Amino acid sequence: MKKDDQTILRLRSRIEELEKSEKQLKQSEEELHTSRKRYRILVEILHEGLVIADPEENVIFANEAFCRICQYSRSEIIDMNWKDILPENEFKKLLSETAKRKIGISSLYEINLRRKDNELRNISISAVPCMNRDGEFESSIALILDITERKKAEKILKNSEEKFRSLTENINIGVYRNTVGPKGRFIEANPAIVKMFGFKNKEEFLSTNVSDLYENSEDRRIFNSRILSFGSVRDEELRLKRKNGASFFGSVSAVAVKDEQGRIRYYDGVIEDITERKRAEDIKKDFKDLRRTLEGTVHALALTAETTDPYTAGHQYRVSSLACAIARKMGLPEKKIEGIRIAGILHDIGKIYVPPSILNRPGKLVEIEFSLIRAHPTVGYNILKSIDFPWPVAEAVLQHHERLDGSGYPKGLKGKGIILEARILGVADVVEAMSSHRPYRPAIGIDISINEISQNKGILFDPDVVEACIKVIVEDEFEFEST
Repeated sequence: MKKDDQTILRLRSRIEELEKSEKQLKQSEEELHTSRKRYRILVEILHEGLVIADPEENVIFANEAFCRICQYSRSEIIDMNWKDILPENEFKKLLSETAKRKIGISSLYEINLRRKDNELRNISISAVPCMNRDGEFESSIALILDITERKKAEKILKNSEEKFRSLTENINIGVYRNTVGPKGRFIEANPAIVKMFGFKNKEEFLSTNVSDLYENSEDRRIFNSRILSFGSVRDEELRLKRKNGASFFGSVSAVAVKDEQGRIRYYDGVIEDITERKRAEDIKKDFKDLRRTLEGTVHALALTAETTDPYTAGHQYRVSSLACAIARKMGLPEKKIEGIRIAGILHDIGKIYVPPSILNRPGKLVEIEFSLIRAHPTVGYNILKSIDFPWPVAEAVLQHHERLDGSGYPKGLKGKGIILEARILGVADVVEAMSSHRPYRPAIGIDISINEISQNKGILFDPDVVEACIKVIVEDEFEFEST
């Protein structure tokens, strides 16, 4: 082969190599361009701000997210210095963090940034150092996150938790949190529950097994089963046990708190010591039972008197009704009025001592017969005095025929020497007797009976009682119930 041909072949080979290199270079440039394009897209779609700053803290790159955070346009932010958008003390903090990056240490910290409108925003900065080929610090690359709203929410939550803690620390109802299962233990407890169960402090209480505080282990099993089934239990009354072994009644309400997968994490609940309330309820029940017994006894005694004197059937109940109305008009308390009601029903119980032939015979009675009738208050007193009423029932029955001027019987008492209950019964008895029919006379009428007590107001009858009686009949239009 000639020398020229060899030269041509070498040139062609070199040209092919150059063309191949050029093609590879062009491909690399295209790949680099594509890579840069992808990088820029990635940077721009980030929710976090991205900033690159040189060693003097000049901003040399910022993505759109960071521009939104600080409210500057990209053209405004480029070539600005960090000190232009940070308060002085915050810029000093940034410089101290940059000093770490200059020796190759990344950092994560929070500072306050001043936006274009001068509003301060709390931001989180995660920054890494960028070194050149010689290992010298060249720039900082930082991801910026605006955490202002999160900080506000955390503050609100913290305040809420502090208020809740303050509330639970100061209320008298026990508040607790305990783990799930038969061997559950307490996680949280307020001072009230610690005191309720008789422990020295919270730490001692938290070391206790939940089931140890139940008097009956079966109650614990049932309670646990119910809350697992229904998710909550409300106002469950349980027999609980203090540290010293003393039992008490507790009203327990609890709810199962679940995680995102629906698994129960723990129980939150409240306990109220209702021992005194239960005792009060028992006392109230006993009182109601006793009241029913007393009421039955009173009515039995009243019926006994009316069986002896059938013509005055209902008289005692009608007197009782009017006497109670008078007492209410006078503003007396209901407890006192109840005593007047009982005394009214029984005020003529002593008439069982008087033969019916004397009680209901028309015409004038002889002295011995009248003395028998005058004895009925004393007989009634003797019947009732042994009964332990919470009111002066026996004394009211004894005195209901006494009069202010001393002309009454059986003792001839005067004025305030007669108890108020008896003074009220005396007026009610006269009005009812004059208004009702008797076998020895027809009903005289309500108007005449009002006139009778009015004329004797302050003489025979208590003036306040008379005034109240007239108002009850005239203004309130009181009427006796028919029997």
